Amino acid sequence: MKSYNTQQSGMALVTVLIFSAIAMVVIVTSISLTTITSQSSRTFLQGQRALHVAESGAENALMRLIRDPTYTQEELTIDDGTARIVVSGTSPRIVTVTGEVGNSVRQVEVQVSDQNGIMTVTSWKELF
Repeated sequence: MKSYNTQQSGMALVTVLIFSAIAMVVIVTSISLTTITSQSSRTFLQGQRALHVAESGAENALMRLIRDPTYTQEELTIDDGTARIVVSGTSPRIVTVTGEVGNSVRQVEVQVSDQNGIMTVTSWKELF
């Protein structure tokens, strides 16, 4: 009879160890998924901010072109990002802006035509 109780105690210990192992796997998996999701969200938001910086730089470049048709390039700091602006061509003029925030880089290209002193945006697109 005594050996029977020892076996039940041993089975209870094995059961507790199995459930503890399963709980540890669930906890580690949950923590890993949370970390990965957080990093993905941070990267996505940084990319969105880089796109906004590039678009802000493009708007700035268009304003500058209206005021000074000889405007060709500039680097701007916008919030925590940088917009690098390059204007090329004559007709149409092509404004290429690279927005950088952290490790994220996004680029926007705007084509502008100028006819009789009237500047018209003919194309605005994000480059991939």
